[in-house]
Amino acid sequence: MKETNASLAALVVTPAIPAMAFALTSPGLGGGADASMRILVGLSLVFYPYALAAAVILGFPMFLLLRSRGRVGPLWSTAAGALIGSLVSLILSLPVSAPIAGWLHGVAGVLPFMCSTGALTGLFFWVVRRTLSGPSSQEARDEA
Repeated sequence: MKETNASLAALVVTPAIPAMAFALTSPGLGGGADASMRILVGLSLVFYPYALAAAVILGFPMFLLLRSRGRVGPLWSTAAGALIGSLVSLILSLPVSAPIAGWLHGVAGVLPFMCSTGALTGLFFWVVRRTLSGPSSQEARDEA
């Protein structure tokens, strides 16, 4: 029960990372490094539901898959987050009517940011979950 609550808490908390990252990198919406704290918090709140949706639709099933294989750790969580960030960048950049070459060029511009944001989010998920639940029995055996 403790691990379940920790996992759900981490699921709710970690989407704040990409939400804040998008607020800090959205000068066209009033955000960016020069924006006031009020604007950054407001933009983060606007982006949070989308980040939470990505976490629920893509992140939590990935966590369940990793957990079923006994691969919940900082390295695997970071790698899974990077993969999910990459998938999100591909999904958000899907062409409406543009040719594939233009779509790939657009993806190449956002892929490093989305991949690194996803990796940081995956690592943060593991840290929050581990902090709240303590080491699992498998992790305790690995550390001994």
